[in-house]
Amino acid sequence: MSAIKINNLSKRFDNFKLDIDNIEIKKGFITGFIGPNGSGKTTTIKLIMGMLNEDSGSIEIFGKKHNLEEVYTKEIIGYVGDISGYLKESKISTIKKYI
Repeated sequence: MSAIKINNLSKRFDNFKLDIDNIEIKKGFITGFIGPNGSGKTTTIKLIMGMLNEDSGSIEIFGKKHNLEEVYTKEIIGYVGDISGYLKESKISTIKKYI
């Protein structure tokens, strides 16, 4: 079973275009995106998490359309972005409560 399935995904910005033909991530795998700056890693993750809307294509999370099941997506996918400002001023004992 596929945990994440991406088909013909496209997202355009003024100076950037992301095109993904197909990606399939199997259930039970920990997956990361690697590549140079500007290659679309963060954009892809934000699209999966519903933080951006795709221009075309589809993303499915366990067979469900991600944009129709945003709460479900966020409940089952762990995501740590590059900005976590709310933890900067926190004490270790406070941070442990979130883990």
